[in-house]
Amino acid sequence: MKKALLFMVSSLLLLATLPAYASIKTTHCNSCSMSEVKSLVSMNTYGNQKINVIDFDSLTMKTFQNYLEIDPESGMPMFHTIMAVKSSAQDQSSFARVKEAFIELFGMLEGHRVPDYIVENVWDLTAYSAKQNRLHYYLLTELSSGEAARHIMEDAFHDLTFKSGRAITTITVGLNHGGQYTFDLYYENTKFSIKAKQLVDGEWNTIPLDKNSLNGAYDFNSEYNIGPATRAFSRWGIKVNIRQGKGVIVDCNAKDGGCKPVPEPDPKPDPKPDPKPAE
Repeated sequence: MKKALLFMVSSLLLLATLPAYASIKTTHCNSCSMSEVKSLVSMNTYGNQKINVIDFDSLTMKTFQNYLEIDPESGMPMFHTIMAVKSSAQDQSSFARVKEAFIELFGMLEGHRVPDYIVENVWDLTAYSAKQNRLHYYLLTELSSGEAARHIMEDAFHDLTFKSGRAITTITVGLNHGGQYTFDLYYENTKFSIKAKQLVDGEWNTIPLDKNSLNGAYDFNSEYNIGPATRAFSRWGIKVNIRQGKGVIVDCNAKDGGCKPVPEPDPKPDPKPDPKPAE
């Protein structure tokens, strides 16, 4: 009787921990190793709970169980492992809807070119927050244009009780005048959101997202990028003369936050002395 009571108390203590995890039925881990998946499952489940893990890179979903066996004699955990189990038919159906909508929605954006009236030069995105906000609004509006697919995805995520604080995918779009904008796409609380990941101009310079990222050399062979780049450097409090025409390299040192053209502009010649006055 005492052992049975101890087993019941231990089981109740384990069940008492479940509400902290019960709201997460499905999460995701893109291109993760099995050890990474098991770690994620361990952090989000306990006491024989199951959880679905979506991989948006391969568009697959697997279900795992945090299996815990308790010794009825001692009431203590006797065996614990993370193991793959069969997904429920309902969850498989919900994921099939997510997969179909995902392909339709993000196929619209991958390889998309942003028109000039939204952003003309990718360097402007670091100099003007309004232009980055305008770009994000434009991209989210493009997502909304596939309204039917978006609603299908939202409903399926709701049925799967999907929750994740990480980006579900990474997308790259081009700009009409050259350059690329790569961003992470998040889905939380029934809403999509965007966070910049990488900017590349038409000359393949990786543009810093902030002053702390300034490091290495930036090669300017097109005068088209010089003005916007100058404004970006100025925004970070760095004055650098790159208005010298083509073939200018700006070398930046992340430690001291300084930048300089290479080679530096020739200094102005000393003014000629006034001619000797006639006697």
